[in-house]
Amino acid sequence: MTDPARTQPSPRTPRGLAILGTLTVAATTVLAGGASPVHAAETCAGTSLNDFEGDGSADVVLGDPDATVEGVDYSGRINVLYGDGAVSLISEADIPELSVQDDAFGEVLDSTDWNGDGCADLFVGIPSHSANVSGAGAVVLIYGSPEGLDPSSAEIFHQGDGLVPGTEEVGDHFGAALAAGRDQYGEPFVLIGSPGESVGNATYSSGKITYMRPSIAVDIHEDVPGVGGENGSNDHFGEAVAASSGYFAIGNPTEWSSDVAASGTVHVFEHGATPGTYSVVGNYSQGVGGLSDTAEVNDRFGAVLAMADYAPSGAESGASAVLAVGAEYEDVGEVVNAGIVHVLEVGPNGVEEEAAFHQDTAGVSEVAERHDNFSSSLAFVDQDGAVPTTWSEVALAVNTAGEDDGAGLIQVFPMSGAPGDNDVTIDAAALAGTTDVEPAELAGLGLPLHSANGSLYAGAWDWDGGIVFRIPSSSIAPGWTGEADLIRPGTFGVPADGMESLYFGYSIA
Repeated sequence: MTDPARTQPSPRTPRGLAILGTLTVAATTVLAGGASPVHAAETCAGTSLNDFEGDGSADVVLGDPDATVEGVDYSGRINVLYGDGAVSLISEADIPELSVQDDAFGEVLDSTDWNGDGCADLFVGIPSHSANVSGAGAVVLIYGSPEGLDPSSAEIFHQGDGLVPGTEEVGDHFGAALAAGRDQYGEPFVLIGSPGESVGNATYSSGKITYMRPSIAVDIHEDVPGVGGENGSNDHFGEAVAASSGYFAIGNPTEWSSDVAASGTVHVFEHGATPGTYSVVGNYSQGVGGLSDTAEVNDRFGAVLAMADYAPSGAESGASAVLAVGAEYEDVGEVVNAGIVHVLEVGPNGVEEEAAFHQDTAGVSEVAERHDNFSSSLAFVDQDGAVPTTWSEVALAVNTAGEDDGAGLIQVFPMSGAPGDNDVTIDAAALAGTTDVEPAELAGLGLPLHSANGSLYAGAWDWDGGIVFRIPSSSIAPGWTGEADLIRPGTFGVPADGMESLYFGYSIA
């Protein structure tokens, strides 16, 4: 039965954006068809993992998996907004080894500097891709350059391609989740989820992830010795992944933890010093491994993850991390599917729960209600790339997708004091004061959440299609008054095609 709080406009609704030719909007250059914008930099000299032209400015990519390309509905495209004001549009039509299909290109995104040249590179997961086998999935790597992302030199990864192990099978959905970065040893990595993979004796959807480096890739699943858990059908191991420079986490949301159906588990690992190696930190679920609460049917603990570096005073960078784990279908008392989030510290001494809270936790704003789905998306708030050195510097943004009949709500929780002591509510009413959004038309505020470049990005949609709010991290404090930019087609150089896409901003990197 469909959860009414999760009912959304279908990404398969025939609404899309047609690719346009080159045009100028205000002072912003927009190029499509794979053309690269002209940038000032001649060499890559970037230090962030989302600076695609290596000029030191902050870039952001907004996925639009519902876009129509070359007359093909739901083909998808990405909108690249460079820090210098240029915008480029990339679709499957621009990737030499791909043909335009109804793949929802741009559904899953993440970035890192894969080849070490100082320009960040973009991974695009297309889990519905069916070049050889229906729904087997693929991942596209688009390299950065001083001219920006260059789709003409993109690489395509799929199972059994020589680097990636495994075999393509129907419904594997390779690329359904991505987490990319650079580890504490300076080496790039990407985690690729295949939650539909059948592993061992499991007949369907037990799931796995591929832990990939430029020179090696290894599969991780519950049949690998030491990983733990019990490999079973419909576990969906790898449905969610998250990573820091020292550690990574894999969600297994329909695992039967403590013999409770679909209660969920999270597996935590540490990056190894040698590419392709890792060590198991442990497996965690509600009421297991030092975590609070109790596993219940269909909690789906681990379906939503966020992870970030944390360096307690005196610790080396990468030595610790903060991990947030959502269980959006948690029942709070008698309130069905109210949702809860657990905040964990991961470090040399293992995993320790620092907090677990929901909207009925003492001091927290709002009230737990039926089908609120608190923790539908999560993001640790970026403070201009600075790594927190004390727990009080950590802040977690939490989405409640079902709040106000699906309008959505974001709450930001600084970890100084108890949850709720200093939480900040971001809602449509406040955003309407600084943008032209109509509160009554807004839905899905905070789906997704992404934080980078000193900003919190929050997706949503209204009657005109998908939108993204960019909120300065420095402004998020008690008394927040709605400071935000509103990004939609027709603004910030993104072309207005005349065909609204409900899923503009569905993914952000």
